[in-house]
Amino acid sequence: MAGKKSIRWLYNELPGLVGKGVLGEKQADALKEHYGPVADIGGRKVALVVFSIIGSLLIGTGVILLLAHNWSQLSRPARTFLAIAPLLGAQAFGLSVMRKGLGVAMRESAATFISLLFASAVAIIGQTYHIGGDLGGFLLTCSICILPLAFVMDAVMPAALYMGAITGWVGYQRSNDESVYFFWLLLIPLIIKYVQMVKADRYAGRAVFLSWVMAICLPIATGFIQEYSIDGAWIVVFSSVFGFMYLASKKWFADAETVWVAPFKAIGGAGIMVMSFMLTYDFCWDEIRYSYSWQDFGGVDFMMMLLPVVGVVLLAVPLFVKKRFMEAVTGVMPLLAAVGFLLITLSGGVEEIGMVIFNVYLLVLSITKIASGLKRESIGSLNGGMLMLGLLIMLRFIDSDMEFLAKGITFILLGAGFLAVNVMMLRKKKEVAK
Repeated sequence: MAGKKSIRWLYNELPGLVGKGVLGEKQADALKEHYGPVADIGGRKVALVVFSIIGSLLIGTGVILLLAHNWSQLSRPARTFLAIAPLLGAQAFGLSVMRKGLGVAMRESAATFISLLFASAVAIIGQTYHIGGDLGGFLLTCSICILPLAFVMDAVMPAALYMGAITGWVGYQRSNDESVYFFWLLLIPLIIKYVQMVKADRYAGRAVFLSWVMAICLPIATGFIQEYSIDGAWIVVFSSVFGFMYLASKKWFADAETVWVAPFKAIGGAGIMVMSFMLTYDFCWDEIRYSYSWQDFGGVDFMMMLLPVVGVVLLAVPLFVKKRFMEAVTGVMPLLAAVGFLLITLSGGVEEIGMVIFNVYLLVLSITKIASGLKRESIGSLNGGMLMLGLLIMLRFIDSDMEFLAKGITFILLGAGFLAVNVMMLRKKKEVAK
């Protein structure tokens, strides 16, 4: 399906094509009817929503600071009134916005305002009446109570705040050695809201914003949830999370026109590359014990390590079937991490196995990317592959015992090759254009 940017370009070209006689009026109208209208999501509308949210954040923060002024001198009834009255006012404002149908900017503004004042009211009432609790309970209470605003008011900010709050909650739980697996149940309603927004328009500004929030928070939350009772399990877990994000983006956001509207691809791909280069060193693999028994792989921790790998397999197989080898080879990196983990365990702790696997993987991936760039005449893909290959060679030469002169000559040759290939590609493109 053509993207909105491409359709807008086509519509802008149609008058000129009709004027030159390349197309007739009926043909131009037929094209417009086929592709349909393109919603205007220009900079003004996006700016209006952004500034409305920022304004609400500032006003909400200002109200909280005003309430904090001379707080100790107020009586309990006065504190209760100052906690609840602004919240009721914000709710009345939100109800008015919904009844009058004032648009996205006002809905986001009202929902943000209500969310902040609700959190403020909970904190004030708890402090005033000395209600027992901790930061984890506060974050959980606020997150559960503000999420319905995302559905009722069709607003993205409560959903984003909810994601941040439950990520903070799971971090607090981990720091106190308490249960963290409830996070996955808390994530379900947010996923439902996210799916609704993606179905409406996955590349709309609000959907993209929530995508970025989720793409950033999910790896952080996964790090908190992982028990680490299986030494070295983090290698498989984090690799799988990044791999799953990358492959999911390739499946459901394949027609993204820029990386900015595909945050799962951006963060997942970056995570895969960083993890891959890290795993070419032994300091990652030396955490793996080789005295595991089958009982070590029978609990929740093992399931946490296995399930993301299964998800990666399910998403990678269709890419191989469709012969999208570049994307598939990138996405299967977690499988190699799992294989490396298993082989090191079975071999009695030979760390070099994992290092060799990922040196070969990066070599194959970079060559595949270079070949793909040459075939498609894509300078971006070509440069990406050459950059990966050059970085891999540089790191291995830095690790080696070669003299500085030999290393310097090698780096110069790499740079010259890099420039030469780019010049050749640019000349070839110019010839094709002529």
